[in-house]
Amino acid sequence: ITFIITNLIGYKISKLENINYFNKISIILIIIMYAIFAYLTYNPIKKPLFYDKKDHKYGINDYNV
Repeated sequence: ITFIITNLIGYKISKLENINYFNKISIILIIIMYAIFAYLTYNPIKKPLFYDKKDHKYGINDYNV
């Protein structure tokens, strides 16, 4: 269902005349998504899914080299 909806939206957008507007929005959204991903890599949500049972902590491991 998601695939069909995404393709329908993409088809409607590709038929629009003013695509430059959508290009600018998509670049901004990609930058925002990368920023959120980077933030959540170092500061994960405190849920059991992100808990490291081996080291007993959340987030990225700090290795002493």
